[in-house]
Amino acid sequence: RHAGFIELFDSEGHSLGRIDGPLPFEPVFEVIAGERAPSMASGESLRFGYVDVAPTADRIYALFSGRTRASHPGEATYGDVVHVFSWDGTLVAELELDVDAFAIAVDEDRNRLLAVRHLPTPAVVSFDLPVRDG
Repeated sequence: RHAGFIELFDSEGHSLGRIDGPLPFEPVFEVIAGERAPSMASGESLRFGYVDVAPTADRIYALFSGRTRASHPGEATYGDVVHVFSWDGTLVAELELDVDAFAIAVDEDRNRLLAVRHLPTPAVVSFDLPVRDG
């Protein structure tokens, strides 16, 4: 959620590797003493990366933010670009959404990308996916 890469794991939790996005960055966080327990500091410089992922049998659809809280007050947790990867980590497409979304899903039967937005009103919006060969 706070990095420009996606880590892949099998169903037993074993690492399968890492996919770097087109704007890779490492997570940066600081632990601070909270009222009840230590917690992650979440100041204005906190940067968001991949905020949601929707895998299919042959693609990984990853909703990317890249925003900081300082640059997008109240909207840093949303993304408007979906990076589409093959399972070998190759970036095969970038889909620009006309909404700021916080969740995505793929309807393969209808060849649609579904995105959940919060503002200006909560809604599920639908986008055509590019037609692929084979």
